[in-house]
Amino acid sequence: MVGLDLRQELKILITSLKQKGILGNNFDFLLDLRTRENPRFIVQVIYIFQHESESFIGELDRQLSQPDIDYAQVCSFAHHLTGSSARIGGSGMSLACQALLCAADDKDKDRCLEAFYGLKDHYELLKNNFNYIVEIETAIFANDSRIASRSFPGLAS
Repeated sequence: MVGLDLRQELKILITSLKQKGILGNNFDFLLDLRTRENPRFIVQVIYIFQHESESFIGELDRQLSQPDIDYAQVCSFAHHLTGSSARIGGSGMSLACQALLCAADDKDKDRCLEAFYGLKDHYELLKNNFNYIVEIETAIFANDSRIASRSFPGLAS
């Protein structure tokens, strides 16, 4: 029963995040890629996304705090974040990245900084929600493993 409740909680959370524009339909495609052979797929993808995003946001922060901004570098980092956030389904973050790209294309430092702060806010919101999704996914995986070990001793990982 707990497993069904957790799955329902996850479904409700994802639906809510999509309605708020935090997640998009691409996240559903990732969920569809999860298999019995790799039930932790979503968790792994989220961890990779967060690690890469933190690195690029740190690079953007360094670039934007320089007296002479290398706008080509800002565009490069923002473009990478746009793609990775869109692929994982982070539609709100992806839009924030696009705003930074536009500001960097215009070489407008004030707009870049404003867009960057918005990007960081969207990333934190997405990260916090992803952490909750990971928590639920991990609990589902643990519950499924307990059930499998009781039903088929020696088969659970």
